[in-house]
Amino acid sequence: MKYLFGILMIATTISCSKITNENFSEELIKLEDNQAKISININQKNFYEGQETFTGSGFASNDNGVKISLKNQFFGNIIVSLEGNLNIEKMPLKLTFKNGFPEGSTSGSFLIGKITDASKNAGEGYILTDGGFEIIQLDSSAIIIKVKGQLRKPFGDSGLSTIDGNIVWKKPEVSINKNSIKE
Repeated sequence: MKYLFGILMIATTISCSKITNENFSEELIKLEDNQAKISININQKNFYEGQETFTGSGFASNDNGVKISLKNQFFGNIIVSLEGNLNIEKMPLKLTFKNGFPEGSTSGSFLIGKITDASKNAGEGYILTDGGFEIIQLDSSAIIIKVKGQLRKPFGDSGLSTIDGNIVWKKPEVSINKNSIKE
């Protein structure tokens, strides 16, 4: 019985992972080159409701890390960075945070924001403080990033907000140098 239960759990895990990867493939097919679909919930609400399509630029190398900037036509933006000892050929690239600080030898950030009232130049923005993000694909065909954790507004004591979601970016305008020299 335990053996059967174990096989069932493994099969369920594999099938769920496969569905997730297929969903990313389906999203990529719908996008044009250098378009990203942002599917991020903050406090269980779609943060970019109706404004999910972004474009961007950035770079990735073993020497200089990963820096990605995405924006949409409504001035929504996301900045993802990783700095430190990186091997960008080995996926996933992960960064975890605890109490607002990156854990381990890699540093970086995950920033997310949008304009809420253009006439008042008012916006809503957050910094990832607990949890983390992982880049599960980084190449010329796509960049896929998953994020989960807690956010804080950068100014004042706003309390924590939950974040969960992903970024799927087709044929990104990102300079990728996998042949950089590590010293």
